[in-house]
Amino acid sequence: MNNQPGSRTTSAQYVEIDETRCNGCVLCMKACPTKAIRVHEGRVAKVVGVCVDCGECIRVCPRRAIRAITSDKGEMAGGKYSVVSGSTVLYSQFGEDVTPNDILLGLKRMGFSYVHDQSYTNEMFNVAIELYIKENRQKEHAPWPLISPVCPVVVRLIACRFPDLLSHIPRLAAPREIVAREVKKRLAAKHGCDMSDIKALHISPCPAKMIDIREPFFQNHSYIDGAVGISDIYGRLKKSIEEVEEDKVLHHSGGIGLGWGMSGGEISGDSGRQVSGQTVSATAGAHVRSGKTRQV
Repeated sequence: MNNQPGSRTTSAQYVEIDETRCNGCVLCMKACPTKAIRVHEGRVAKVVGVCVDCGECIRVCPRRAIRAITSDKGEMAGGKYSVVSGSTVLYSQFGEDVTPNDILLGLKRMGFSYVHDQSYTNEMFNVAIELYIKENRQKEHAPWPLISPVCPVVVRLIACRFPDLLSHIPRLAAPREIVAREVKKRLAAKHGCDMSDIKALHISPCPAKMIDIREPFFQNHSYIDGAVGISDIYGRLKKSIEEVEEDKVLHHSGGIGLGWGMSGGEISGDSGRQVSGQTVSATAGAHVRSGKTRQV
């Protein structure tokens, strides 16, 4: 991975404001952590500064005039093979009777060439972070405390407002990037094609993943080709789950990987490595130590 951060002063917009709905109430302007939104003369809001894609403006808008910009079909076109991985939060959206494996099978039925259980990669990431901490605590001037590199909003907010803290962020690829990179490599080798022939889609509850795809901060480029919100795909996926007849195991993670879907789940996996009676699998640990998740 490139250790040099990407652009810290991007003015690209990742939200869209519907001027026919906006009444200039300034709630979005007050909520924006980078003060990127302005309302002139009581008219409609506009993004004029550095947007970190946090979605706070979307959350506070009472008129639903602001929406996140996600991927369109054009960004996923041209691929011979398609890969999809979803945030662990996706597993909690369909009720107690629908298992993570049912959801992965539903995605497979929608036509994706390969479906990956990202919660398993979350566990590998937890082990990688533990190794990183152990190695760096032995260094005399290692930065402390550490800040997780997983959330692109946090990374960009730090770059924008607290740049002195950038050294506290480990230069490790997030699980979603590890999934896209490794699956593309393996499918390219398997099918004898170029990695550009494989398109990777990420399903996320957070609009910020688009900024990390188009403007990755610690990488030269993202291996993910597009991102869609859970709400954008929910209806089609629910119908697909109901029609699943295949009985195949696609879900391989334990409790730690699933814990990422809850508040504090990532840090719980690093401290004690014990969530719901499950431990990180020996396979995940072996993968990290062999370098599969440290090639970042």
